[in-house]
Amino acid sequence: MARKLSKKRVGIAVFGVVLLFIAVYIVIWRIELKLADGGDITLEVGEELSHDVADYLNLTWYLPSEREDIIENCQLSLEDIKYLDEKEQYPEIGEYHGTVTYDDETYAIHIEVVDETAPTIECQETVAYGTENFQLSDIITVSDNSQDDCDVQIEGKVDVSKMGTYSVEVKATDPSQNVVEKSFEVQVADLTAPELTIKPMIAYLNEKFDPLKNVEAQDNVDGDCTASIQVSGEVDTQKAGTYTLTYAAKDQAGNETKVEREVVVKEKETSYRISNVPMVLQLPDYHNGCESASSTMLLQYYGYDVTMPEVIKKVPIVPLEYKDGRLYGADPHVAFTGSMSSRGYGIYVEPMVDVLETIIKEQNGKHQVKNLTGSSLEDLLTYVEMGHPIQIWATASLQTYEQSGKQQWYIKTLDGKYTDEKVTFPVSEHCLVLIGFDEDRVVLNNPLQGLTIWDKDAFEKAYEGMGSQAIMIEE
Repeated sequence: MARKLSKKRVGIAVFGVVLLFIAVYIVIWRIELKLADGGDITLEVGEELSHDVADYLNLTWYLPSEREDIIENCQLSLEDIKYLDEKEQYPEIGEYHGTVTYDDETYAIHIEVVDETAPTIECQETVAYGTENFQLSDIITVSDNSQDDCDVQIEGKVDVSKMGTYSVEVKATDPSQNVVEKSFEVQVADLTAPELTIKPMIAYLNEKFDPLKNVEAQDNVDGDCTASIQVSGEVDTQKAGTYTLTYAAKDQAGNETKVEREVVVKEKETSYRISNVPMVLQLPDYHNGCESASSTMLLQYYGYDVTMPEVIKKVPIVPLEYKDGRLYGADPHVAFTGSMSSRGYGIYVEPMVDVLETIIKEQNGKHQVKNLTGSSLEDLLTYVEMGHPIQIWATASLQTYEQSGKQQWYIKTLDGKYTDEKVTFPVSEHCLVLIGFDEDRVVLNNPLQGLTIWDKDAFEKAYEGMGSQAIMIEE
């Protein structure tokens, strides 16, 4: 029994000595402030540098209340650090110094930013067959934590004119000479859906209707795939109204295109005119504002609260300017040239589409702007018979493009660059709104003259001479 008690007393004594040793160690440890990792900090470039003093302290043997007091009374100073970013979070590679000051004592910090991480390489796995201007480097992305450019070596070839699988080897070396090499398999595949061409069509009451008339599908690989077109929806030619059909065309690779087509069923007529299309005249204030006047008519017809001056404010304009003996103006496919009130010329369809879309969006409209450029006059008249007024480009007195006088200038870009590219513009260019027709004539809202009725054949030549440019607004 005495022996057992003796062992127990020895154990207690040893335990007491250990506790005493720990207590002494803590007291000695707390004599001065300790820094995390002894104040020597190593960061990988791209790793965030903390500006919180708590992250630089080792407060292991302090009570929570003591820690809060120490942190509150410490001051961190980081000296002359160069950063990769404006927010000063990621320091550049290099050695830096700082200090922590507490209770009138200053403790040194040494920070070393290194780059020991190799770049990362990513490669697009699939490329569309027939991609234009393809470069192998376009599908390879190399990034490095240093944010510096890497030396990239690519071996292999991807032929986008031939479907198949190709091997590519990529080696990337960053400025710190960290190297990574990766191999990729790149597949050239048919990713392009067929293109559906659907012309407008009227279905007449009590007449047979073929939903595939004036519809075709062309695919970049399969060619003509019109036979694959599937049509959903119905058109009842026994009942007047507007119907919607959905056309779907799929190629052999499974790429599919779907397009909706509006079909109007109505009585067959030899003439038609849309009523209530507002007339907006460009004179006397805007001698050259026919395009803006015509766009205003379209917008007002569809219920948008907008005036011609408000439309003009949205039109990009490049003033006429002489510089070094040259006359400069806009590319009409980009902006209007000159002044709509004095000397000026015109603007083509693309920027006017943008103007219409901008105004519709600003007024929270749901309509879509459709660029009909390239459409035949027959197609435009079909749209009119379906109830859509059309903004078209022609000439003021039905001259052909060849008959019209011409003005030339060099292109000045919207950002102010003077180029050597020259424009030849027909001075009789004119924009109108097509609203009706009969067997031999067309009816137009003409912003220069008011309601105008022109010979259909002569109008068609003028329209085609101006590049068959046209715009429509639809639901």
